[in-house]
Amino acid sequence: MKAFLLATLAAAGLTLSGPAACARIDAEPSVEESADANDFRAETPLREIAEAADRILLVRILDAGADAFAAQVLDAYAGNAIAGERIRIAYGRYNEFDQRWAAYAEEQTVVVFLEADDDSSAPYRILGENGEGEFPVEDGTVFIVGHFIDGLPVERHALKGGGLAGHAAPLEELVGALRDFSACRSGCDKLCRETRVDARENLSPLRRALFGDQS
Repeated sequence: MKAFLLATLAAAGLTLSGPAACARIDAEPSVEESADANDFRAETPLREIAEAADRILLVRILDAGADAFAAQVLDAYAGNAIAGERIRIAYGRYNEFDQRWAAYAEEQTVVVFLEADDDSSAPYRILGENGEGEFPVEDGTVFIVGHFIDGLPVERHALKGGGLAGHAAPLEELVGALRDFSACRSGCDKLCRETRVDARENLSPLRRALFGDQS
C-alpha cells in the first residue's frame, strides 16, 4: 500500500520527507483485517496523503466547470488560507472502476487535500488517484473514502446526489486530529510528542490513523 502511494507521488514529482516523518508508523491495518470492510477499496493511508498535502481545507463549491471548480475556503487545517478566500481546484482523479459519490456541483462542502499544480488550468489539484483526497461533509459529519480507519465501521451512506461506502465521523473530530497533525509537521517538538501520546491514550481512530501507535 505504501509502495503504491510512493510510486504515485513520485510520478507526480512529490516526495514524503522532512519533519512529517516523525508521525510515521511501521504497520498498516489492512482492509482484510476488518469484518466491516466488505466491498471497500482502501488505496492510501490517511497519514501519507496528509503528509503530502500543501493545503488541507474545508471548502464549499461555488461553480463547477469542465475540468475544475471554484470554491470558497471555509476553514484551513494545513497550509496558508483565509476563510472566505476563493480558489480554483482541478477535479479529483478516479480510476475506471470507481466514480465520485456525486457529480461536482454548487453548494457541496468537502474536505480537500491539495497540492500546488503549475501544469493545470487551476493552481491546485486534489491529491490521489481514486478520490482519496476529498471527503464530503453534510450536517456536521465527514465521510471518509479511499482510506481504511481501523476502529471506524465501514458502511454505505446516502448523500445528496448520490452515496458512498466508507467511514463517517463528526467533522470536529477530524478537524482536531488534522490541526494537531499539521502542528506536528512543523517540527518534531514537544507538541508533536505529546500529540502522539494523546493519540495512543484517547483511543481516537482518526488520531491513530494519523499518528500511529508509537512508543
